[in-house]
Amino acid sequence: MRKTIVLTMGFILALGLAACDVGPYALRITLPDQDARDQVNHIRVWVIEPGELAGCGALLSQESQPGDAGYTVEKDLDFTYPATGDIGDLSDVGAGQRLFYAEAENASGQVILNGCVSMEAGVDGPDSVTIDLDWLACEQSNGGVEICDGRDNDCNDLVDDGAPADLCVDREQATAIACTESQCQYECLEGWFDADDSMANGCECRQTRGGEEYCDDLDNDCDGTVDGTGCISCNDDSDCSAPGDCMSGTCSGGTCQMTHFPDDTDCNDGDGCTENESCQGGFCLGEDKDCSDGQDCTEDSCTPSTGACNNMLMTGFCLIDDTCVANGQTQVGNSCRSCNTAHSTDAWQTLDAGTSCDDGLWCTGTEACDAMGECQHSDLPCDATCIGGCDEGSQSCSFDEVDTDCDDGFSCTDNDACDGQGNCQGQAIEDYCNVDQECLPECASDSLGCVDRPNFVVINCPSEASTTGEALCSLELNGGGGLEDCLHCQLELLPSIISSTDFYATDCSLGDWALQVDAACSSSSLGSCPFSMNAPLTDCADTYVCNSGDRTIEFRRADYAPGGWRLEQTFDFSSYEKVRVCYGAKQSPEPFGGSLEILTDPGDELNGNVVDCLGPGSLASAYPTYPCVELPGSVVDMEQTRLSFLAQVNADDAYNLLGMSSIRVSAYPPECNQEVAVMDESFAGCGHDITGSYNGWNFSQPANCVETQSQCGNIGGLLLGTAEGLSSPQINASYELDLRSYVSPGRLCWTEFATAGFGGEYRLNFHSIGGSAAWHEDIYDSQMPPTALNPTCRNICIDVKSQYLVMGGDGFGLGINGSTSDGYMLLSNFRLHASQACDATGVLDISEVEEDGSGGHQVRVSSSQGLPRRARVTCTWGNEGMQTRREIEFKTSNSRE
Repeated sequence: MRKTIVLTMGFILALGLAACDVGPYALRITLPDQDARDQVNHIRVWVIEPGELAGCGALLSQESQPGDAGYTVEKDLDFTYPATGDIGDLSDVGAGQRLFYAEAENASGQVILNGCVSMEAGVDGPDSVTIDLDWLACEQSNGGVEICDGRDNDCNDLVDDGAPADLCVDREQATAIACTESQCQYECLEGWFDADDSMANGCECRQTRGGEEYCDDLDNDCDGTVDGTGCISCNDDSDCSAPGDCMSGTCSGGTCQMTHFPDDTDCNDGDGCTENESCQGGFCLGEDKDCSDGQDCTEDSCTPSTGACNNMLMTGFCLIDDTCVANGQTQVGNSCRSCNTAHSTDAWQTLDAGTSCDDGLWCTGTEACDAMGECQHSDLPCDATCIGGCDEGSQSCSFDEVDTDCDDGFSCTDNDACDGQGNCQGQAIEDYCNVDQECLPECASDSLGCVDRPNFVVINCPSEASTTGEALCSLELNGGGGLEDCLHCQLELLPSIISSTDFYATDCSLGDWALQVDAACSSSSLGSCPFSMNAPLTDCADTYVCNSGDRTIEFRRADYAPGGWRLEQTFDFSSYEKVRVCYGAKQSPEPFGGSLEILTDPGDELNGNVVDCLGPGSLASAYPTYPCVELPGSVVDMEQTRLSFLAQVNADDAYNLLGMSSIRVSAYPPECNQEVAVMDESFAGCGHDITGSYNGWNFSQPANCVETQSQCGNIGGLLLGTAEGLSSPQINASYELDLRSYVSPGRLCWTEFATAGFGGEYRLNFHSIGGSAAWHEDIYDSQMPPTALNPTCRNICIDVKSQYLVMGGDGFGLGINGSTSDGYMLLSNFRLHASQACDATGVLDISEVEEDGSGGHQVRVSSSQGLPRRARVTCTWGNEGMQTRREIEFKTSNSRE
């Protein structure tokens, strides 16, 4: 049964809108006011299956139309309004989200109202659909027809625009001459007068008897008074004769008793510009004499005294060979001759030599007039080296074959040959140009082809930009020349650094991270993972200690008993495929009874999902180490993800502490989820008494590998200490890295096994190899406690941060330095993972190098799909690798909450 809904304003269409097994829906359409009801003539309704980013907003603003990409029309319906009879239905609509969109047109077919609603169709959907129509930007009035009323009736942004005759109501024997302040001004036709000062009945009075007022019961002078004071009295019947007015009469007591001549009686009104005059209702009326010469560019008139026709040429026109030509218009078939009213109005004038002309052909190239007024051709599009012919139909050139001999015209090249694409390219002659120059014909200023090499090239880009705007990158060229042509920029897509906070570098500021106070922070089992949280909920630390010496923010049990410490931030990961979190953390003193837990949740839970949990002894105490953890894949399916770090400190020792130095959140887009192993060394099978080198590793003193021990899921490893009759009390090894093809983020992972009572330590570092400047930075310190009672087996991963300066460069080494006096340790499965850039085509856009309007140059970078992504801009000068690069993080307004 169809449903009925009563509205105060609007109307209802009971339509069969069937979604799956759903019965009919009631479709209700409302109009905003009575004016809309009066103007609407036709209504159309669409049911649209929206794409991923489609919505009502684009339809209402008319940026998108039904049927556009993302706006698939499933059903539509159109009918006149008011609706009469059967108008059809919207049946067989599928289940799911749908846009119900409607437009209303006036009698002229112009859309004046629209409305849209997004609803879920299907079994669980609503049983009625209401579309509220509203005016577009302008509310039309008077049916969209412009009249003299002070309003923009047709919504063209102009008020009372048009000819007065079109804006004003016709009045008898009158012509509309102006529309002023919403009022029409009229002028009576010649010989007619508005005797009663009311234009409602037009100009109702025509003068008789030459406009002299006779005593004849007529208003002869049209002053609104019949036989007024001083009217002329008659003496006899001859005073009552008025042949030009088609009247005669008899005189009685000084007053004429007038009668009209019969209609169609010939007469003469004395006006030379009328003809075929005859009496009509007592007036001598004739037809206007036709003085038209048939030309649109002349003003035609008649002289009443003589009846002569006048045809005056309008300003701005020529009349050449009986044809009207506007000033500046060129001759058909010869665009080098034009109407020039300053010189002549009846003959063509020759344009100045060099004036552009057009013969309508592509293959004839650029045309210009000569001194004789003829169109000449130059710069033929296909008249060049390596281009063999021209096709007018396709407006294209045909290219000479590859390796066809040619001459590129530059001295610094030889072996010139066509490349098959219409270009002649030569090979640079070695040592032809000066030592501070490069052979670059494409940007050279002379035929030598040599261009001065700049001292350096610098590009400056904003570190962050909006996905809806552009990032402007300025370019600085110090010395040299040929900036626009010699400098070429390209764009690559990188994994995004969504959040990067170094607490020490920001004076211990939390940045976008926040302490969460109203949450569970007290655990009944501080030394175990995962935590078992206790009530009450409001026991989290609300502040922290800044330890500038250790470069950390810290939580101490002594300061914040009895709870813990919870740090959080909310993200939107929905545009990515994989997310990784790397952080710097430390604990002290040894032995340490606290733990660090990492959690994710949709932002509305307290405990969330445990991603990682580091128990007692998992972190170094001397200074922070940098573990990494990959978040579960479910975070990319959530609208928002809250990431939390929860610290717990041993309750038995008030001075135990857990500190954090940095947190970095990296996200890999689906277009560029590329992570590769740059170095992978298990130290399996490396043998004993290693001296010199092994698999790219260099040892400054002898080393040994153990291969019979099976620990941590591995067989053997690099030995530190004494085992199986082998002794390596010290390790000093280095592995040279070439990371020029890689970018951050990166991570270094390895496995360590330490026997009970191991009394040594080892460190990992990055350092420079060769070059004039020595550089070294420790990245991990094992700090194994000598009193450990049980063997330990740990898989360790640390963040290879950009501040280590190794990503994107070469001449760096990974070093291992260690020593021990008790027990032994095995190190194995060293794996260095790094990210790679990928093609940004279709995701990011970059312009050509262009002037910035102030004497400098720039390139413009944008996110073509409006997605949050990280871009790397690389600009190269010439062919010898002088490069400059910058990275830009494109962010949406909701990429970080």
